[in-house]
Amino acid sequence: MEISTNPEHNFINIDLPKSYDYSTVNEFYNIFREVDMTLERIDLNFAATNYADSSSLGMLLHIRDLFPDSQIRLFNCKPCIYRLFYIAKFADIFVLEDHLDIPQPLAA
Repeated sequence: MEISTNPEHNFINIDLPKSYDYSTVNEFYNIFREVDMTLERIDLNFAATNYADSSSLGMLLHIRDLFPDSQIRLFNCKPCIYRLFYIAKFADIFVLEDHLDIPQPLAA
């Protein structure tokens, strides 16, 4: 995961990996354990992410609990990831930006 912070604006940006699932739990949580500032905004970039499972939903909800006053933005989601977040009604909890316009293969 690529991480960039801006302490002046209390901001963190995380570029999530290709697979955002249980295998990334420790790495993801460690990022926030090491943050020593009040975060006004957390940006999670899903541009490289092709797979997310229920543990990813749990990780996002946990971050919402840790930073209840922060704006958490989920962006650059591929259609399959966007659909997961949309079905889970994450647009009511997070800033869920439009998905990347990447063509999906047709089902056989």
